[in-house]
Amino acid sequence: MKALKSIIFLSFLCFGFVSNGWSNALQRNLEHTFAASVVLTDSDAFTFGISDFNPNNVFNFENDDLGDARSIDLRQRLSVLTVPFSQDWSNKEDTFHSVDFKVSMLKVEQDIDFSVIEPTANSHTFEENVYGGYVGYKYHEQLTENWFVKYGIGSHLLYYTNSFDYNDELSRAYRTSLDGVAYNTSAWAFLVEPSIKVGYKKDVDWGNWQITSRLNYFTGTGWGQANNGDIGEPENTRWINQVEAYYDVIEWEGMIQSVFASFKRVDLHGDSTEPLGTSYYYELTGGWLITPPFATTLIDNVGIGLSLNYGSALKGGSIVLYFNQD
Repeated sequence: MKALKSIIFLSFLCFGFVSNGWSNALQRNLEHTFAASVVLTDSDAFTFGISDFNPNNVFNFENDDLGDARSIDLRQRLSVLTVPFSQDWSNKEDTFHSVDFKVSMLKVEQDIDFSVIEPTANSHTFEENVYGGYVGYKYHEQLTENWFVKYGIGSHLLYYTNSFDYNDELSRAYRTSLDGVAYNTSAWAFLVEPSIKVGYKKDVDWGNWQITSRLNYFTGTGWGQANNGDIGEPENTRWINQVEAYYDVIEWEGMIQSVFASFKRVDLHGDSTEPLGTSYYYELTGGWLITPPFATTLIDNVGIGLSLNYGSALKGGSIVLYFNQD
């Protein structure tokens, strides 16, 4: 079984390590945190829910890659909010344009235990937040009746902040050298992200199904107070291959109700692999979607369902609320 890797910035650091090459470690963890936040707030790459569970306990499986006590605990320490909006328009029958916006928040809480250094040391509360804003442009071209391609370019502006409580003599002894550099500090990152998505979509009597492959790459730079301004240059590639099916159950009073299922593999390369504990993982999702009974450009659909993550540090299951599911 893969070792559980937390995305917590500096969660593995102890005070004895700080004096030995700590600046490079701080930089790497800032890069990893920014990269992981982009992946975890991309609903096409990772699905979070409102309630987490271990599938092994629910379905009587015995597969640690589906979930264990540590991964469920880590999922429960994460709070993720992503609100996407998109404005589409077309000037030709087979081409579409869109401007996409997204605001996001990633919050992580952890208790850091320094009793391995000093048996009488207290447990310390460490909290991280990454706030993000995204704006991008996509060009959709319908190649044939079923095949399509989407080209995109976008940018992320991310703001990171953390808080740490010095609640005993051991931690307070290092407060002068740590505060504002490692703990109780902040940083910014600006990332540019091109993407390409190729897909095949087929309409059938019962609904539709599609196969897609999407490649995203981002790189950028950081600045701010943390680590004396040495924030690093976050970089990451993610490749998402997905199969989806939508079954139209019923149309009632202008609302189309559908059942959907999705299976995807996400391959990672770069700064997000270490915090997520893997270079690839799988997700199986399914649920019930309802389109609104009125015309709106803001809401495509809402719904509820289940998500199972296999093979990452955040493996496990979730009950999911869907908003604008593609």
